[in-house]
Amino acid sequence: MLTANTMGKATLGVSGSRWGWKPQQEKYVHMLFDCWEFDEMHHGECQGVDEQFHHLALERGIPIIIHPPIKDEFRSTVCSGYAGRREEKNYFVRNCDIVNEASLMVTVPGHMNREKGGTWHATKYAIKKEKILIILLPTGAVEIYGVQDNGKYGRVYPKAKDFPE
Repeated sequence: MLTANTMGKATLGVSGSRWGWKPQQEKYVHMLFDCWEFDEMHHGECQGVDEQFHHLALERGIPIIIHPPIKDEFRSTVCSGYAGRREEKNYFVRNCDIVNEASLMVTVPGHMNREKGGTWHATKYAIKKEKILIILLPTGAVEIYGVQDNGKYGRVYPKAKDFPE
């Protein structure tokens, strides 16, 4: 079970929709900050979810490391007060950097098409790298990936048995 007691402090990585989170996703974001202590947070310095997480981390005194994109098209203009700034890179490369530096990855996609967009790219990469991953789906559902009861990496919530036949 993933709790603050079993994980200790975590390095949080964030990727999400440039339109920001939906109310049904936001409640889980606040629960996340209430349940874990973070030694730092990494995000991609884009509009939307990155900005929202940025402000929550600043309010809590969590050091923020930004991974800016090369393109300015969706770059945030309000993410100040960060503790570190990585080199500008294209979206997919910097998303991988965020995942690689995180011990806990949270993704907040704006749509359910798992084949499209940077947030889903970061999500799939986190699964490939077997990171602890929390996906806050736009429907309000949550998926969690980590080490299962059998010791193998995979989806730990909801489990297949959680779905009625």
